Amino acid sequence: MAWVSPHERRYVAHVVETLGGWLTEREGAFLYALAARGPGSGAVVEIGSNRGKSTTLLACAACTAGRERVHAIDPHRGGTEAEFRANLAREGVDDWVIPHVARSQNFVKAWRDPVRLLFVDGLHTYEGVRADYTDWVPFVVEGGVIPLHDTFQRDGLRRVVEETILGARDSFLDRRQHHRRSEAASGRIRACLAARGVALRPHALSLEPAQRHPGGSPKAEQAPAVRALVAAMH
Repeated sequence: MAWVSPHERRYVAHVVETLGGWLTEREGAFLYALAARGPGSGAVVEIGSNRGKSTTLLACAACTAGRERVHAIDPHRGGTEAEFRANLAREGVDDWVIPHVARSQNFVKAWRDPVRLLFVDGLHTYEGVRADYTDWVPFVVEGGVIPLHDTFQRDGLRRVVEETILGARDSFLDRRQHHRRSEAASGRIRACLAARGVALRPHALSLEPAQRHPGGSPKAEQAPAVRALVAAMH
């Protein structure tokens, strides 16, 4: 995790260990670095906050670096709002977070500001991820970053990467055997991206924090152009 300092790494490890939610230390460090030192100028938007683990890291990093506050969007239908707010207060970052208790597809209708960092970790269905992606991409500044969480763990997220970002006409994943073939499908996506990496500038797609491949994808039908780095996180 060379993209964070030893002090930052210790803080990331503390948050990942003590706060509830699903985020690895590696992923947390990546988000911390993006919030603190990521490119572009604009809002930091998180879709899907749950108990506030990633929110805390984004807010602490942005606050420490004197950068933008974090807009945390989550309907908290599972009753997580109280724990979310308590975690932010306990870590001392609640004043750097603007919570929006709403579904992202509803909240985006009133959004008008540029976004430099869009962390997509909301509803993990194909329809949910695709809606979050296509609704919010028009606000992302050129050179901004869009991390997608659990990309290779969920069938729906892989489909969004394939169809919307890569512009693939045919899915690499045989959904009738998706449990058996998920790893093979992920490998084929990786190989495809690596092969396309040189020719498709200025778009960009990163499969994981430590391995970035320049390049990206042509426009998919009925999908906005991707002008940002899309980081597909495990």
